Amino acid sequence: MHIQNVRKWCREFAEGHTNVHDEAGCGRPSVLEKPVTKVLFADRYVIVREIAKLIGDVSKTNLDKILTDIFNYNKACVWWVPQMLTDEHKKKLMESGPTHTSPAPRRISLPNSVGKPLNNHTALTWLPVTTSFQNLYCVLQ
Repeated sequence: MHIQNVRKWCREFAEGHTNVHDEAGCGRPSVLEKPVTKVLFADRYVIVREIAKLIGDVSKTNLDKILTDIFNYNKACVWWVPQMLTDEHKKKLMESGPTHTSPAPRRISLPNSVGKPLNNHTALTWLPVTTSFQNLYCVLQ
């Protein structure tokens, strides 16, 4: 520990300060939170590299830190969604499936669906870490 810190603390205690913790609001506020929020809520399927391009002059490391540490978001696989659908949604999914005369659908058309293909590839979306799997479909809408 440097002597400068000890002197600073002695001076602060002599002035009557008793709190040894940093005050709230210490440090520079993030100027990237609002632009990242705007891009993220415009398209939850966006990847960190695309966010960096859209915002400009920001590193992927800083974006990862903002998304995971500040917003508490992680990527989630959309393949999980069909397992959490209601019986009505599953019925609609089965009705939209292929028959012996029609090809397989490229997109699953569900009421209020996110409009992204859920089959033939794995898509990722940003979700809060606290999201329960039962509410996952509701969050994606």
